[in-house]
Amino acid sequence: MTHAEEPFGVGVIGCSATSRFVCERLSLRSDLRLAAAWIERDEEDELPSALAGISSLACRRHTTPFEVIDDPHVRVLYFADGSNADWMQLALGTAKPIVVESPQSLSPGELERLERDAAGLKQVAAVYAPRRWETDFLQARSALDSGHLGRLLRVRYLVHDYRLPNETYPRGVATDLGSHVLDQLLLLTGASPCRPPEIRHFPSKSDRSDGFVCCCDFADDLSANIEIQTRSLLSYRSGWMLEGTTGAYRNGRLYTQTADGEIIDEPLPAPSLSSDPFFDALSLALRGTTSELPTIQDAARVAALLANLDVETK
Repeated sequence: MTHAEEPFGVGVIGCSATSRFVCERLSLRSDLRLAAAWIERDEEDELPSALAGISSLACRRHTTPFEVIDDPHVRVLYFADGSNADWMQLALGTAKPIVVESPQSLSPGELERLERDAAGLKQVAAVYAPRRWETDFLQARSALDSGHLGRLLRVRYLVHDYRLPNETYPRGVATDLGSHVLDQLLLLTGASPCRPPEIRHFPSKSDRSDGFVCCCDFADDLSANIEIQTRSLLSYRSGWMLEGTTGAYRNGRLYTQTADGEIIDEPLPAPSLSSDPFFDALSLALRGTTSELPTIQDAARVAALLANLDVETK
């Protein structure tokens, strides 16, 4: 996406693998640019890789996060994983939009406060959630929006996989992996469960589970089951499976039934996406245009759901 207008300067606070990727993507855009960055002192060795390939020489390196927030060339703040919620509130207080890389690092109470502050200040408060633009999810939503499914009755999502030897989930499988799926589930159903979800954790040799099954009941007899296993030899991913009163969806295909009982399945068109749909949506939101930008409010709803799940056993 290109704009003739002056690009929005982005300040990056903190450093992670994701924030380094974000810096690289920003260097390729004309509507957003990396203006300033701060990396903690004990992560100084990350600086070259964090800023490698950045073509803009205007990027300033600051010694504190507060300098990035106050930088007059910074118009939007990107907070890497582990950033302090107080810094985010300070940024909102200076009338600067924020992007939170990992809302799972914040408590439900902190997310709710950020949501209230952003709403009160009428400021953009987004969550970096690029999985919102996964093809399967977008096709599932298009099947729902088409009306061919009728009233939604059942939603299923299943992953059986085997994690790599060095692959870890510091906050647990339900939080690090399940949060993205739960975010999509809440968008598909358009509502929160009508009662606390039921969860079963798969036992592990460590103090955390290797996966979970979550069962949610919604209004109008709608049920949803999500199962994620990270030590399974099956290597199977179902994607989203939706069944309604008049149709169903699975793996990019729409299923309907004729009056004489014949089941018809037809492919749905794959969405046409840019290489950076999240930043496209952010750019539109910053310019006051409506976009489906993942928000702090969305993250707060997921956090409330995870809190009800009692996400990990010790």
